[in-house]
Amino acid sequence: MRTFTTIASIIAGIFIIYLGYLIRVKKMLSLIIGYSDSTFYGDKDKYAKRTGFTAIILGIIVAAMPLVVFVFGEGTIHIYKYMIGVYVVLIIIMANYWRFRL
Repeated sequence: MRTFTTIASIIAGIFIIYLGYLIRVKKMLSLIIGYSDSTFYGDKDKYAKRTGFTAIILGIIVAAMPLVVFVFGEGTIHIYKYMIGVYVVLIIIMANYWRFRL
C-alpha cells in the first residue's frame, strides 16, 4: 500500500473507533443514522452498547488493514474489502433487529 492510503486507513479506523466510543460509552445515539427517540421501541442502553461495540470492531478492522497488507501482501486487499462489506451489511441487519427487539 502506498503511504497516503495507509495513513488514510489508519485515520479512518481511529475515527470509527472514536464514534463507537461516543455511542457506547457516552450514549450519543443521535450519531446513529435513522435513530429517533419517537420511533425507538427498545432498551436504549443495550442498543447503544451493541451498536457502539460493532462500530469499534469495524474501526479496528479498518485500522488494522495496512498492517495485514504489509504482512501478507497486496492480494489481501480484495479479501479485506469483502470482509468489510459483509460486516457492514450484517451491522445494518442487526441494528434494525436490535432497534425493535430489545
